[in-house]
Amino acid sequence: MSVATFDPALYDLFTFSGWDFDKQSMVLSLGYRLGDGLDFVETVDLGSLPRPKTQSQREALKRLFTLVHLFAGTSYYKMAAPRKVSLLETPVTPGEAQLAEQVFKNGLAEFAWSNDNRNVLGLQFLSNAQPKEPVNRGAGVKVLVPVGGGKDSIVTLELLRRAGIEAVAFSVGTAKSITDTAARADVQYFAVTREIDGQVAQLNATGALNGHVPVTAINSTLACVAAVLLECSSVVMSNEFTASGSNLVWNDVKVNHQWSKGLEFERGLAAHLSSEVAQDLVYFSLLRPLSELAIAKLFAKMPQYFDVFISCNRYYRRTGNTPSWCCECDKCRFVFLILAPWLTPEVLTGIFGVKLLDDAGAIDAYETLAGLNGIRPFDCVGEVGEVHAAIAALAKDPEWAQTPVIAALDSKLRGVDADAAMRDALAYHDVGLPPRFDELVRATL
Repeated sequence: MSVATFDPALYDLFTFSGWDFDKQSMVLSLGYRLGDGLDFVETVDLGSLPRPKTQSQREALKRLFTLVHLFAGTSYYKMAAPRKVSLLETPVTPGEAQLAEQVFKNGLAEFAWSNDNRNVLGLQFLSNAQPKEPVNRGAGVKVLVPVGGGKDSIVTLELLRRAGIEAVAFSVGTAKSITDTAARADVQYFAVTREIDGQVAQLNATGALNGHVPVTAINSTLACVAAVLLECSSVVMSNEFTASGSNLVWNDVKVNHQWSKGLEFERGLAAHLSSEVAQDLVYFSLLRPLSELAIAKLFAKMPQYFDVFISCNRYYRRTGNTPSWCCECDKCRFVFLILAPWLTPEVLTGIFGVKLLDDAGAIDAYETLAGLNGIRPFDCVGEVGEVHAAIAALAKDPEWAQTPVIAALDSKLRGVDADAAMRDALAYHDVGLPPRFDELVRATL
């Protein structure tokens, strides 16, 4: 297809045009349409996973495929962000429609704000199918852990290992930091791949709207697919308590870059799984009671992973599949800062390759992370309180106190009580984890 200029205003309807699953190739095809005839097909290759063996597995998969279809639609809807969506070609229950509406409105809120497009906020998903009773799979005891190559999923894998709980690692895509993490953890590992319709890149270059999509919602649902096929009892995420905080409020909507990592989405998906998909498929985040700073404290005691983990979201775009910290983004700066209270300058420099807190040119960026100017960065970074706690602690440490960043920010945060700030940042938040897992996390404190 050749398009000189793409005009989003010409499209007033987005249609979910159905999904199809090829049982032989294990490829899921997802169909979408903008307007009257601009069609897209995304494919998800599930070929590395076992084939479904029971009727209950097959039925659970159908319901999960509908969720994948709905959530992945955000990548195509956003190109024009029309006022209306149509489900006429896809049977959707009231529960599925309600969850999809939340994913679009909240998961695309940052996109809507950045493009000043209010259509997302008024979307309605009207169901066209009856509710379904959940199946019972008779699942085993293994749990599935989505792995992203960063510190958080490593902490989850290690906590489960110490508790004697068998974990299977899973990812969407096969980045080197992910495969290295799974190998270092010595766990079974499975991956699936998404192939976005090739027209998307072309249209993005010729006028289509672009912006953040709730990729964790998509990947989480694919993890549920894997859990069904691998007969796992649970999907155990590694999202922290502070992922639920918002960046700003716009048109009475809390805009949160990490919404699909937050507690609202987690609880919504978990409730839907138990009510309409499978009674014995549990979805939760093991690290939800903890802040990023608390997770960093745990990770600092796992040096066997220091050479394989990457928490920089830019490194794929910079270096392909070669692990590398960019050391220029808010995520790199934040991760360096929250690890610093628990590691020496020598160890951290060995991980990142540079001394980020020695960079006077980064002071403004750290001031933004600390809430002293601008909007909380649209990246996977923690809340202001965690930043204050880390800075106050480092200001008392002779090895860190005189670095340009800490010296500059400490002078502006003189009123912060270091001990109280750290105590608050490391506090355990009771979010209702399953009892066995709640006890496991509390035991780490």
